[in-house]
Amino acid sequence: MRKIIKSLIFLLFLTSFSQAQVTTSEREKEMAEVNVIPKTKKQRGKEIMKKVIAQREFYNDQLKNYSVETYCFTTLDKEKEDTINDNINETERIDQLEWNATSYYKANGNYKDVFHGYLDYSDEKLFVMGSSGGKSKPNMMGDESIMPNFSITSNPFVFVKGYKESDINLYSNLVNAPTICERPIISPLHSNAFIYYTFYLENATLNQFNQTVYEIRIDPIFDNEALFQGTIYILDNSFTISEYDLIVNSSVLNFFKSMQIKGKYELKDSFLFPLNREFNYVTNEGHLLIFGTSRINYSNYQKLNEEKPSKFWVEPITYDDQALLKESNYWDSIRPIKLTKRDSLFFANKDSILKVQQSDTFLLRQDSVYNAVSLMDILWYGIGFKNTIKGNSLWISSLAAQVVPLGVGGYRHRLYLKYNKKFKDGRGYSIEPLIDYGFTNHDLKGELTLAYLYNPNRASRIQVKGGDIYDFINSYQSIVGTWGPGNRVRNQKLELTHRMEILNGLYLENSFLYSNRTSIQGIKYPSWVDGFGTFSKPKTFEGYKISLLTTELEYHHQQKYLIKNHRKVVLGSKWPTIAAKFNIGIPSLFGGQSNFGFLECRISDERKLRTFGDFFFKLTFGQFMYKNDLRVIEHKYFRTSDYYFFSNPTNSMQSLDTNMNTASSYLQCNAIHHFNGFFLNKIWGINKLKLEESIGGGILTIPNTKFLQTEVYVGIERKFRIRKDLMKFGIYLISANSTHAPHSFRFKIGINGYDTFRNKWLY
Repeated sequence: MRKIIKSLIFLLFLTSFSQAQVTTSEREKEMAEVNVIPKTKKQRGKEIMKKVIAQREFYNDQLKNYSVETYCFTTLDKEKEDTINDNINETERIDQLEWNATSYYKANGNYKDVFHGYLDYSDEKLFVMGSSGGKSKPNMMGDESIMPNFSITSNPFVFVKGYKESDINLYSNLVNAPTICERPIISPLHSNAFIYYTFYLENATLNQFNQTVYEIRIDPIFDNEALFQGTIYILDNSFTISEYDLIVNSSVLNFFKSMQIKGKYELKDSFLFPLNREFNYVTNEGHLLIFGTSRINYSNYQKLNEEKPSKFWVEPITYDDQALLKESNYWDSIRPIKLTKRDSLFFANKDSILKVQQSDTFLLRQDSVYNAVSLMDILWYGIGFKNTIKGNSLWISSLAAQVVPLGVGGYRHRLYLKYNKKFKDGRGYSIEPLIDYGFTNHDLKGELTLAYLYNPNRASRIQVKGGDIYDFINSYQSIVGTWGPGNRVRNQKLELTHRMEILNGLYLENSFLYSNRTSIQGIKYPSWVDGFGTFSKPKTFEGYKISLLTTELEYHHQQKYLIKNHRKVVLGSKWPTIAAKFNIGIPSLFGGQSNFGFLECRISDERKLRTFGDFFFKLTFGQFMYKNDLRVIEHKYFRTSDYYFFSNPTNSMQSLDTNMNTASSYLQCNAIHHFNGFFLNKIWGINKLKLEESIGGGILTIPNTKFLQTEVYVGIERKFRIRKDLMKFGIYLISANSTHAPHSFRFKIGINGYDTFRNKWLY
């Protein structure tokens, strides 16, 4: 019996071994067939990718609402000045950034990072106060918004600033990554991927779990389209991506010269999670190259079954109380990667330098260097003094800024000073005196502005401005019209303004202006004033006094923002902006003579249309409700077009040759659409020029005078960089029809600027 049992066991062993040999040989035979038949590489690649794409929506839908723990480590290295072109390994470390956060995502592009630790050794991380609104008239760019413009000077060389930038989701049809490419990048798993990509099966191997892994090479069909190139690895049993190594077509990159993206996925319980991503990129600063690397690790994915309230998403970046103060022992305890010797040495050096820099002695010494006055400061840059410890600063305009050759009456000399005081809680005040002297008429003018920001989180500010100056009738005028006598008036004024944010995104500004306005027709001008054409003659009118009350409301629905260092920084809204302004001229108050009521409403929006480009528009309409005593200075004015310069097309007409104003109702609508190369990048030869197309138009109507002007234009644009600034140069052909002028054509040139912090163009 024992011999029989041993014989049976031996037979079973032989049977199992032979079956295993058959299975292994069949697998090897199958893989050999895959590898040795080059004619089937393209066909096999397409067959495999069809199976992967068929499951794209399923895996993409699994992660529509989740949270994840995110860790990021970024390094920046700069090519040394004496580096030989063929030896780019000689670099010096210029920055390291490390952060960890709990990140949240909701479908349709809602992201939120709650930073638990944030360490950045960059020199460009301070908050600065920009234009704070409060304008009773449009500024020189036509921007009428009363929303404050607090912003951060962010380092443009740091690519991954939060989870949003790192979320390169290949299971999405389109990968929206505006910091990489203005157009959405078409995913290799796009439902129409075979129109844009060619797939080749390069190899098939067995991984550690005895699973077949297909190596698929991806080649873009269009060299100048927003596409990937590289390799992805597909698991045979599930036909999911296990990892990838891709680059983005360099011709579509905005700021970078090259961008490589690596990543790994993990399939668990029918959920496909990214484990990590790595970004390797190259850009330049002048003639030197900068090499950036960001490594991101993800862990603890949690599907959010409960819907977060809408207010949760309007603050996409928040910081724990001590997030910016974490020390090295904290990072050592949570860091999931191993630092190189170079990384550790950089941290150690920076920590020791930082301790010195935070001392009062160093700050005073640094201030003394800044406070030193050079000849170039006097001539060109301006003279600055500051005391960092006390939060005081003073700036005096340079001689170049003081010279005003085209002032009222000819040459004028203008001295401008600004004193700032900032407190640690974000509050602050400023004092800005202006002295203006004209040598032709020997007339001294001046203005003093006092402003106090008393609640930075609510943009609450009170301002007092008074003086005797030569003011603009229309501050948003053509280049010639801005400085011509016909656009100037003497203004003896006192103005009190208060602005605040009532609710998130809802701004209210109230102002009261007392003004004594007189014509400048008696001012002597040199002979060159005739060069201003229709603007060469000052407006003639009887002087009068006005007491003007202005109320403005502006609403940005679900406005997103962040708060850091006690300051609220607005990030924008995906909804249209709605605004209204009401002016009342109050008779008899302080001797005021004007008696009228004026209402203006506007709606504006910026919309990304996926691969089809970006659309901007603004609609403005207004009406004088009553005008018992309305003077010409209080009319509604429209910008006269420059003959060759293409002004901001959302704020002005491009072919308005007449200095238009009205005391009646009006409607103006302007729009522009940038295709971002949607058509031209598909034309062979032309796509090498990296040109982009745009179209737009405008309409202005004043029913009371039966005036109507319509215009359309087409443009060719091209992006370029100057140092850290991204810009766009364009040539436009404008066609215009008007009830008061014949049909016309003209060419114009324009320059558009890019906001790297908010990732948006001016227009």
